[in-house]
Amino acid sequence: MIPPPKGRDPKAMITLNDNEKQFLLTLYDRLDGSLSGQISMYDVGAAMGCEKPESLKIAESLMGMDAVAVRTLSGGVGLTETGIATARDLGAGGGDAAPRLGDGPVVDDAGRTAAEALATGIKADAGGMNLEFDALAELVADLRTIDAQLTSPRPKTAVLRAAFTSLQKTLAAANQKDGAARIAAFIKG
Repeated sequence: MIPPPKGRDPKAMITLNDNEKQFLLTLYDRLDGSLSGQISMYDVGAAMGCEKPESLKIAESLMGMDAVAVRTLSGGVGLTETGIATARDLGAGGGDAAPRLGDGPVVDDAGRTAAEALATGIKADAGGMNLEFDALAELVADLRTIDAQLTSPRPKTAVLRAAFTSLQKTLAAANQKDGAARIAAFIKG
C-alpha cells in the first residue's frame, strides 16, 4: 500500500500488483531515484521480461496513480514525487537520500539501519516464497550471517556485502525480483 496521489483522500491507499511494483522499482533503479531523469518505458519493461504492450499497460496504470509521468511522446517516462516516495516505501535504494552499504571497512549507522530493515523485510516475506529446501537453508544461513554482523559494534562491510549478494542470487533464482532489486540497489557501490 502506498500513499495516494496529491488531491486524493489521504486515508485512501493505492495497491500495486507485483508487475507495477517491479516496474516502479526498476524505473527507480535505472534513474537512480532522480525526479528529472527519463527512460523508455519499453526498456524498463524489457528489463523485467515484458513485451511492449505489457510495458505500456503497466506504465499507464502507474501514470494513473501519479507514480510515473510521461516525458516524451515516444514512450519516455520518469518518476514523480509520488513515484519516488512509493519506491522508497517499497525498499528501493539509490537516489540522493537512500543509504547504501558503502565501501568502507566498517558499515556506518545509516548503512546498519538500512541493512537491518532490508533483512527484516526479507524475513517477513520468506514464508510466502515457496523456496526449495536447499534455497531456504541458504537464505536462512545468509540472514544469520547478516544478523551476526549487525550485532557487532563494528559490522564488516565485506561480510555483509557477500551475504547480501548471496541473498540476492537466491531471491532472483526463486523469482523474487522485488527483493533482489532492493538488495542490488543497497549493495551498489
